[in-house]
Amino acid sequence: MSRPKSNPQVALRPQDLVVLFRLALEHGPAPTHAALAAELAAELGMTASEVHGAVERAIAAQLAHKDAVGKPSVVYAALRAFV
Repeated sequence: MSRPKSNPQVALRPQDLVVLFRLALEHGPAPTHAALAAELAAELGMTASEVHGAVERAIAAQLAHKDAVGKPSVVYAALRAFV
């Protein structure tokens, strides 16, 4: 019996866009992933794990990326085209 093929399409959730828009407002050096999750969780009324998941889904959808140190940042052209 063969395994069903997985769907390679990334499914974003509505809160992922909220996190991306908020991340796009960051000026200066981006905070670390953990600090960002804690900050946005408090600011947006989400849990840190929800923020972390939103950032990871955005990275999988190529709407964001992590730099060499692991700090996430928005790919503005991709986000603009998506919205």
